[in-house]
Amino acid sequence: MTARLRLVALVAAGLVACHQAGDRLGRAAAVLVDDAGDTLRIARPARRIVSLNPTTTELLFALGAGDRLVGRTDACDYPAAAAGVPSVGAWLPPNVEAVAARSPDLVLLYGSRTNAAAASRLRSLGIAVLALRTDHLADVPRAARLLGRVVDAVPAADSLARSFVAALDPLAIVTVGAMTAGFTARPEWQAVRAVRRHRLLTLSESAFNRPSPRAPAAIAVLRHRLDPVLH
Repeated sequence: MTARLRLVALVAAGLVACHQAGDRLGRAAAVLVDDAGDTLRIARPARRIVSLNPTTTELLFALGAGDRLVGRTDACDYPAAAAGVPSVGAWLPPNVEAVAARSPDLVLLYGSRTNAAAASRLRSLGIAVLALRTDHLADVPRAARLLGRVVDAVPAADSLARSFVAALDPLAIVTVGAMTAGFTARPEWQAVRAVRRHRLLTLSESAFNRPSPRAPAAIAVLRHRLDPVLH
């Protein structure tokens, strides 16, 4: 190949690479409004994320973006790989100094008044914040799709959301009289018939105490355990 042809090939390759990078940036660029009503402008996919919400931590790993996490809370106990991410302590409210020390380009907060001051302080330090409420099963696919845009994993997020909804459809959502452990010894709980009769289920796995991608499997387990007493 002559020097001129090599030069043309290099220029063409460079243009293709720039075009592909531009496409990726264009797909990631977005304006999001979080659950606190604040606007987040995303110019590029987040690369250094501190997740202060166990649900968003699980979702990031499920989206294949667990390697973007540079900080988590003590409550972020799933998946097992989360243990390899440095903890910044509690999440309600978080330690702003410990979070900032991880040099994140995005912090994921649980959307609540308790965390409002922390969100404001982080933004004053120039750190992007996305506050999401994750109180209901319906929040899981919604949060997944938002995070998919943040980390440029929209197809994975859409797939996760669809699979989650499809997995819930055949399950009958049941209400448990009491799911508990030690607090049943307290006098005020004796007013609950299930407590008096010791008709209780002890559910210790974190899948039972937060909305997450594991929720359909957790509900299936709960339903199986309740079947003998409901029929």
